[in-house]
This record gives sequence, structure tokens and C-alpha cells, in this order.
Amino acid sequence: MNLTLAGNIISALMFPLLLYYAISAVKSREFEKPQTWAVLAALFMSVRGIYSTAVYFNIIQFYPFVDELLNTLAVVSVIPMLLTVRRKGMTNKSEGETFRDYNQSDHENKRKLIF
Repeated sequence: MNLTLAGNIISALMFPLLLYYAISAVKSREFEKPQTWAVLAALFMSVRGIYSTAVYFNIIQFYPFVDELLNTLAVVSVIPMLLTVRRKGMTNKSEGETFRDYNQSDHENKRKLIF
């Protein structure tokens, strides 16, 4: 068994958990959060893992269009995540500050300790 097949099987096993998180994120309409887009990208990769595993074991026939479609959906769903992170930054729910702000204040605190 090669590593690609092992990765596809692990990805396929994650499908129920990813589906649960994707449904809950879509129901709560949290499209402005990068985590939602990350879960959707992982969900598409999991579907691709299921497809690739089924092709490997000759359960279904290989269709290049389906393979390319699943790859494209995974890549395209990462783009909104990156745009959201660039626009808003990753937010810390308890503090309400972005990780960029936290890292900057942490850097300033370290500088105060040095001088």
C-alpha cells in the first residue's frame, strides 16, 4: 500500500466529521470566518480521497473530469479563506483582537523586557 492510498483512506475517514462541521458552519452562516472555508476545502479533499480510494479498489471507473473538478473545488474554496485572513485577520474569540495585534503586542512586551 503506497502513501498516497493511505492518505486518501485517512482523508475519507475524516469525511463524517468534516461534513458535520461544514453543515454547522453553513447553518450558522459564518462565511466571514476563515475556519468555515478551511473546513469546506478539507471536505472537498475528503470527497476526493473517497473518490480516489474507490478508483484504486476498482469500485468505480476513473473519470478525469471528476478528478479535476474535485481538485478545483478544493483549491477554489481555499481562496476565500486566504482573502478573509488577509482582510480581517484571524480573530481570537475571547479577546476580540486579531492574531496580528496579539503578535505585535507580544513583540512590544519582549522589547520592553530587553530594554
